[in-house]
Amino acid sequence: MNTHFSRPKSPYSKRLRLFCFPYAGGSSAVFRNWAALLPDSIDVFPVEIPGRRGKDNDVQFDSLVNCLLRRIDDYLDLPFAIFGHSMGALIGFEITRTMMEHYGIAPLHLIVSARQAPHEIQKRPNLHMMPDRILVNKLHELGGTSEDILGNESFLRAYLPILRSDLKVIEEYQYEPGPILSCPISVIGGRDDDSTTYESLVSWAKQTDSIFTLRIFPGNHFFINTYQGQVLNYISNLLAENPY
Repeated sequence: MNTHFSRPKSPYSKRLRLFCFPYAGGSSAVFRNWAALLPDSIDVFPVEIPGRRGKDNDVQFDSLVNCLLRRIDDYLDLPFAIFGHSMGALIGFEITRTMMEHYGIAPLHLIVSARQAPHEIQKRPNLHMMPDRILVNKLHELGGTSEDILGNESFLRAYLPILRSDLKVIEEYQYEPGPILSCPISVIGGRDDDSTTYESLVSWAKQTDSIFTLRIFPGNHFFINTYQGQVLNYISNLLAENPY
């Protein structure tokens, strides 16, 4: 696989690479502060989601995973872990499965956030097909986007197609049973996140034959932003437990 972009190799002081996948509508900028707040030994690698504009926005989940694997392929020279929030959690899970099945490698740790287990059946409206007004109302409810931004019509004209593309990908995702993972899975969730339940987060334990941990933080769906310090301290401790 060949990467689609160039990135400087990490300094020799880095001992572990953390690939980070954002939520629907999010970008790599979601993780812009993480490198400064996590230990210097961790190379934070925010991954940009492709295929969100023009004729390329009709992307399927499998092709998205394969594209992202090509993007990170040249950066597997260090031991690595994977983090994903919401849509990113699902992407991280399927990338891990594909790595194990086709390349015989796995992350030291898979950390998933604000997403029910992939095998859990969840009926939800097809938001990607809803009118703009409903999508904007949903963003208001979730609380992860500035009210000033939501009131900016020019921003919404550019942003909503990206959000719809991401929502379509995850709403059309279909879980296929397969071998369970050999790496530890740690799940984090928000106490007031209406998109998940405690039981749906615990159910991730069925996807690994290794260590499983669950931590609930205060906050809603975007608790990784509002309680960033607590979340990153927890992630730091998780990764410190790995003998990399």
